[in-house]
Amino acid sequence: MKIIYVTTCINPKRFFQGNKENKKALNPSGQNFHYKMIKALKEKCDVEVISIPPLSPYLTNRLFIPRFEEEVEGIKFHYVHVSYSKLYKFFGLRKNIRKEIKRIIMPDDVIIYDGLNRPATFALVDSFPHHKKVMLLTDDPANLTYGGKSYTKSLKKRYPKVENAIALTPHLFTLLPNVKNKLQIEGIMNENPYDYEPNQYSPYIFLGGALFSRYGVDTLLEAFLALEHPSLNLVLCGQGDLVDMLKKCSQRYHHVHFLGLISNDEILKLEAGALFNVNPRPLDASVDINSVPSKIIECASAKRPLITTKNDIIESLFNNHISYFKGDDLASIKEGLEEILSMSEEKALSKGKELYNAVKSRLDSDIVANKILDFLH
Repeated sequence: MKIIYVTTCINPKRFFQGNKENKKALNPSGQNFHYKMIKALKEKCDVEVISIPPLSPYLTNRLFIPRFEEEVEGIKFHYVHVSYSKLYKFFGLRKNIRKEIKRIIMPDDVIIYDGLNRPATFALVDSFPHHKKVMLLTDDPANLTYGGKSYTKSLKKRYPKVENAIALTPHLFTLLPNVKNKLQIEGIMNENPYDYEPNQYSPYIFLGGALFSRYGVDTLLEAFLALEHPSLNLVLCGQGDLVDMLKKCSQRYHHVHFLGLISNDEILKLEAGALFNVNPRPLDASVDINSVPSKIIECASAKRPLITTKNDIIESLFNNHISYFKGDDLASIKEGLEEILSMSEEKALSKGKELYNAVKSRLDSDIVANKILDFLH
């Protein structure tokens, strides 16, 4: 059996370089999640990727990307031709997705596809009836920043045709009314290869990812500046609408360090070296029931303490091993930071290791891959 994985995920090096060259960077959460999943499955069986590359990570004057292939860490990537043409996006792209699959598919192969990607879903729900097809759904399409009402509506119209699905939360299965076979996996954790080691920013609080006001980053900054810990630093990296403000703050305040867009490997190293990691993102009811914050799972691999806003699923699974903000307002964020800073080093380190062990025992990449393979057979 071979798994054909249909996704927008591309070579991580291409993704990082493209994001650095463009003014408007893509959120890497989907890219990182699917690449982790692909690598984990590749350890267990043959996997080939049909990639629908986003035009954004390439030069901004690029109107199309021709079909090409490459091997990434032993995984064959087949990139579908993509174009800015609206007609091509609606009709030609799904045809080429099917064409790429036909090039490599064998009778016993299984297709896994991203349920948030409209071209992939349109191309596959009614195709390849003699092969097992599994939708992988990581969120409600209504929560996507790049979508819209028409995108969400047209995508959800195809969901009743889905019979096999993997989803992050129980509520996501309610979007698939006719699903017959289902598997819930809250996420996937890869090992952080780095151990705790002080660096030029130590001691510091770390946040890496999407830097938007709606994610509570400005509230975190304001709360940090109100703390009375002159030797403590705040280190941030990523992209978002707060980049210009963070650049100015890092110039104005010596203990605020904005690093811009850095590689995932550099992020892992900073997470492992932090006094503690932080996730200030406010979670409304829709986000809470439809997604699991992948940043929390990533931070757990660092074996360092973590403080975050509450998420029902994370809280039910790992409640005793994480520190929580009581709310997402300024007073609650400041109070939470002060609370974790008052914790003894021994207790803080113990919580970090306990969180790592708890997440690893459930979401380690090896465990997740085995669950998926059992489900596919």
